[in-house]
Amino acid sequence: MKQRGKEILLTGGTGQLGKEILKFLSKKFNVYAPTREELDLEKTDKIYRYCTKVKPHILILAGAYTDVDRAESEKEKAFKTNFLSTKEFVKYAAEKDRILIFISSDYVFDGKKEIYSEIDLPQPLCFYGKTKYLAEKEIISNLKKYFIIRTSWLYGEGKNNFIFKFVEKVKTEKNIKVVTDRYGSPTYTKDVALALITLIYSKRYGIHHIVNTGKVSRFKFAEEIKNLMKLNVKIIPVRAEEFGGVAKRPFSSALKNIKFSSSFYPLRDWKKALKDFLKEKFL
Repeated sequence: MKQRGKEILLTGGTGQLGKEILKFLSKKFNVYAPTREELDLEKTDKIYRYCTKVKPHILILAGAYTDVDRAESEKEKAFKTNFLSTKEFVKYAAEKDRILIFISSDYVFDGKKEIYSEIDLPQPLCFYGKTKYLAEKEIISNLKKYFIIRTSWLYGEGKNNFIFKFVEKVKTEKNIKVVTDRYGSPTYTKDVALALITLIYSKRYGIHHIVNTGKVSRFKFAEEIKNLMKLNVKIIPVRAEEFGGVAKRPFSSALKNIKFSSSFYPLRDWKKALKDFLKEKFL
């Protein structure tokens, strides 16, 4: 039975994380997940008005401009989508005393540490990371009832993730170059969505890192996919500089779930999560 008075507004409902959140939350809540035609995050002057129309009790901001390289040349678009839109949602949440959940990024860090906890100070290298950090600061400065969820190397429903792109590439190539000097915490969107529900009921507001446990390079991640799927492909380790790329990326953006794991439950290891995902989607 759905709870009354607990309407949720979810942006980014068609993205891979948004789809997973919607799947779980719609069982217990009335969820408004507007399409881009219904609520364009670039048209910031429309956002507050839309919120007053649907009157959400909880706002989940999973919609974002996520093309890290293109953000360097489309700064205005990225700034509007990731920061200015967030300001409008924050304004509504502050005035109406609502809960706001913001999906942030591992790219708020500079990668100089091996792995980051919630108390580490962000120092973003790229413009995308800067817009996410600006949004975080806006939320912290104006709200008490908020969750900032930082996650890393997401994969789930849809085609916009490393696993899908790698598997597709294997169909046409037998030698694939993969970066060996970039590290992160590969994370299944299902685990993020379940953790998010736990947080909503807990009211333990603040910044939380939500990732599958562990740290791995892109190369080792690809090797694990290859082995689990028994793919006939040779993976060639290369340095990130060989791929170029406009935006500066952190050497390591791996995250630790210190707050969430100590308060609720330990999130599963990235290898176990990957095995389950591949079994569900490919095997």
